[in-house]
Amino acid sequence: MESFSSPDVDSSLPGHLNETTRCNMADDLRLELDQSELRQQALCKELSQSEQKQRELRSELDQSEKKRQDLHAELSQSQKTQQELRVELNQLEQKQRDLLEDGAWEVQQRSACGETQEATELQEALRQREQEATELQEALRQREQEATELQEALTQREQEATELQEALTQREQEATELQEALTQREQEATELQEALRQREQEATELQEALTQREQEATELQEVLTQREQEATELQEALTQREQEATELQEALTQREQEATELQEALTQREQEATELQEALTQREQEATELQEALTQREQEATELQEALTQREQEATELQEALTQRGRRPQSCRRR
Repeated sequence: MESFSSPDVDSSLPGHLNETTRCNMADDLRLELDQSELRQQALCKELSQSEQKQRELRSELDQSEKKRQDLHAELSQSQKTQQELRVELNQLEQKQRDLLEDGAWEVQQRSACGETQEATELQEALRQREQEATELQEALRQREQEATELQEALTQREQEATELQEALTQREQEATELQEALTQREQEATELQEALRQREQEATELQEALTQREQEATELQEVLTQREQEATELQEALTQREQEATELQEALTQREQEATELQEALTQREQEATELQEALTQREQEATELQEALTQREQEATELQEALTQREQEATELQEALTQRGRRPQSCRRR
């Protein structure tokens, strides 16, 4: 009679389904989530620095605008003073021309009359008027020079204000791009958290299913072992009955006079042996069915392993997709 060997259930399960491998997919998602949070913090810091620089540029632009207004006011005042000096110079030149005309005639008259002292005084007054006219012309030239310098300074301030406005616009554009990148990072972090939660839930469900299948396989192995033990006991009982039948057969040969009684005893023992054989056959059938059930459970465990492998593949694809998303903010910063 054949003996049944128990299959090694533990060796039929994939060896890489240990705790570290089962959690590998969730660990990868956690790592990607941590990296996304670090990138998000870096973007927040860069955005804060950009906003600080933007405030500084606005302050500098306000100061430049105030200085430009002061220069405008100073230029207007200088132009007004210049106009007043021109009017005064024109009036003085007119007086000088009048004095020249009147003085020349009066000097001639007084010289003719011998009033040399008064003529000298008139000539001195004329020279004084000429000196005042020269000073006014010098003051006017100086005012014109100051007006030119003020105009150049005003032009420079307006150029600086334009450059500051362009720098401020650029900073505002950079801040907008950083804000968009930060929003994208926050969205990616939310998606990663949701994917991580889903993968952890799937891993938990697969682990529970695998644990249940392992428990069922263990129970089937115990039942199979019990059935094999019963079959062994039946085989021993059958062997014992066959030994008894042999002994009875020998006794029948030795004691022909007891043939009838021994024949009845032998028939009874053979009947018992037949019943034991039938019982053994039934136990072997049950053992075969248990073996088939165990094989089915092992097949289910294999299918669960394949499902877990598929989830790991999906996690790898998700990791690659997240890596591709992680390159986009770098291109934004380069812009």
